[in-house]
Amino acid sequence: MAITEYTSQKPSLINYFKSIWRHKELTITLAVRDIKIYYSQTIMGLFWAVIQPLVALVIYTVFFYKILGISTGDIPYPLFVFPGVMIWFNFIQIINEAGTSLKYNQELIRKVEFPRIILPISKALTSLVNMFISFILVLLLDIYYGIPITWCVLFFPIVVLLNLLLGLSVGIWLSALSIKYRDFQHIVPYLINFLIWVSPVFYPVTILPDKYENLIFINPITSVLTLSRWSLVGDVLPEMIYFLNLIPVFLLFLFGIIFFRKIEREIVDVI
Repeated sequence: MAITEYTSQKPSLINYFKSIWRHKELTITLAVRDIKIYYSQTIMGLFWAVIQPLVALVIYTVFFYKILGISTGDIPYPLFVFPGVMIWFNFIQIINEAGTSLKYNQELIRKVEFPRIILPISKALTSLVNMFISFILVLLLDIYYGIPITWCVLFFPIVVLLNLLLGLSVGIWLSALSIKYRDFQHIVPYLINFLIWVSPVFYPVTILPDKYENLIFINPITSVLTLSRWSLVGDVLPEMIYFLNLIPVFLLFLFGIIFFRKIEREIVDVI
């Protein structure tokens, strides 16, 4: 019989990761629960996961392609913009839901002993449902526009993983800081929404002057967006040096876990 030992001392980082892994079934159970709750309380169910990106696709196509005349070269604009919409919505969903995961699971936190960090992680897993549906829609658009689906599509799970890490690197910090400072739940998502204008979601990097094209890669989601388009619609892959901007994401994610572990004992008392 497995014995669980409780102590007032914080576990080492390695043991903390082991504890997270031991609770993987609980993480999956929470994700499945949230999926059922989210879609069972709507009349249209999973169809909402289709409507949201398609509405954004229509708006961006009309405004940025039809009115402003943004060119995406040999790739039809709707096909170019849809992977950007998919990645961006997933990124925002992870931040918003992971950031409030502790707030909306107060009863569970008070009653059950488990690593609290699995709550924002489970929210990230929940977002994969919408991501999968959007992925199927992109493939259907490929077929509609006659764009061949190549072996590059096999790299898309890596894109998904990078976007999860990017969203969680913000979401974990947001959930931890919001324990004592609830203003973060309003400020951070508000500021993140402005990030879309300096992210190539609805425009290609190539429309920028050369001096600004380099600057936009400071934004790490730019690399995730370009990788998704290379994987799904055959867009050009930038030089590998531009992907160095993902290194701070891994560091932010790691330090977020360390900080969360540090304040985890305070969560029950404060929440």
